[in-house]
Amino acid sequence: MTKDLADRDESIKKQDEKIGQMGDSLQEKLQAINKLTDENQKHSKAIEDLNTKLADEKKTTANLNDQLLKSNGNLRRTTEDLEKQIQKTDEDTKKIEKLEADLLANKRDLANTNGQLAEEKNQHQATSQELEELKSKNQTTEEKLKTADEKNKKLDGEVKTLTTQLTHEESEISKKKQEQAKEAERLQTLQTNVENTQTKNTALLASVKEEQKKLKEEQATTAEQTTELKIQRDQFQTERTNSTRDLTKKNKANEEENDRLTKWKATLEAEELKLKQEKRFIIELEKEVQKFVAEEEAYNKAVDAIDDEEEKIAEGRKQLQEFLVAEKAKLEQAKKDLEERKARVGVAQTELKAEKAEQMDAVRKQQQEQAVAQKGDLVKIWLAELTGEPLPSDDMHVALKDGLVLCKAMQALKPDQQIKFNKAPRMPMHEIENIGVFLTACMKNYGFREVQLFRANELNTGSNMKQVMGVLHDLMVKATK
Repeated sequence: MTKDLADRDESIKKQDEKIGQMGDSLQEKLQAINKLTDENQKHSKAIEDLNTKLADEKKTTANLNDQLLKSNGNLRRTTEDLEKQIQKTDEDTKKIEKLEADLLANKRDLANTNGQLAEEKNQHQATSQELEELKSKNQTTEEKLKTADEKNKKLDGEVKTLTTQLTHEESEISKKKQEQAKEAERLQTLQTNVENTQTKNTALLASVKEEQKKLKEEQATTAEQTTELKIQRDQFQTERTNSTRDLTKKNKANEEENDRLTKWKATLEAEELKLKQEKRFIIELEKEVQKFVAEEEAYNKAVDAIDDEEEKIAEGRKQLQEFLVAEKAKLEQAKKDLEERKARVGVAQTELKAEKAEQMDAVRKQQQEQAVAQKGDLVKIWLAELTGEPLPSDDMHVALKDGLVLCKAMQALKPDQQIKFNKAPRMPMHEIENIGVFLTACMKNYGFREVQLFRANELNTGSNMKQVMGVLHDLMVKATK
């Protein structure tokens, strides 16, 4: 028993020495890990510097975006001012169109009034011509009446001579003279009426001429009757009665003509009033025309002023369009510069991301390799301690492919169990069987699931040594607890 205890103490001391060696190796590995962490910090600083540069580039892009927004705001203001000016010009054009329409309507009204005025003037000229013709006709009728009066006076002289010759019939001749005097007085009244009216028509003149002819014939007959009065007294009396009848008829006709002349005179006076009113209307129309002409001149001046304003507006539009074209060109150039900068920043970002990813991948690979190497070293030490002999090769695939080391380690972990395995495998099938025995013992004794383990052929062929080393490391951790 004392020997066994002494042997155990020695084995414990050896294990303590091995654990101390393992601690030293672990410290060395921790130092290596610290170096890697320092390198990682350096890489992180470089990444931070790149991030600061990227932030500066973002600030510059933000400033460019602000400038672009400001220029867009200025462009919007200029476009709004331009739209206001365009609306103003549209309103002015609408006013101009309205004024032109009013002008056309006024011109039409003026043309209509001018036509009416021309018609009124033509009517006035026609009525004035008719008045002149009537005046000329009245003058001719007056002259004819004067000649008739002279002839009547001559007839009176002849009658007087006849009365001196025919003394025995003085009473009859005096009666006839009285009748002739009455007829002369009636003719004189007719003449005065014609002079006052001065508007006898052609029909009245014809009737007067017929009466004068009849009077001449009667005077001729009276002259013949006076010469032959003694022989034909009875015939003269009958002719005298006939002449008195004719004179009474003629007096009635003259009265009717006087009535017609008075009516005609009234109509002429009414026409003269109408002409005066038309003259007044024409004068007012002329005043309106002059006023309209003045308004048209003022309108033309306003149109000229509007045309000048339109020219100025067109010039302003042209300048504004040139300014907008220049601003658009500047904006497009700024956009191109911004896009180029964005492209450069994107390229830099992608390059930085790629470089960072490469560095991180390299760090991860290095860490994984270091972790795998550390696990491999620990597993080597642990397997050598369990089996009590060094591994047949430093290459873990060569050392573990036949499954002998694994089965011996499992037997050392579970000495109370009898693990059956092929101690001299010569074929890959025997090697895979040994690996399978180890895997079943892991599942049975340490609770591994099949999914967590590696496959036998993966270790035999060396296709997944990473998984193999991970499983062995997990087994070491569970076994040493």
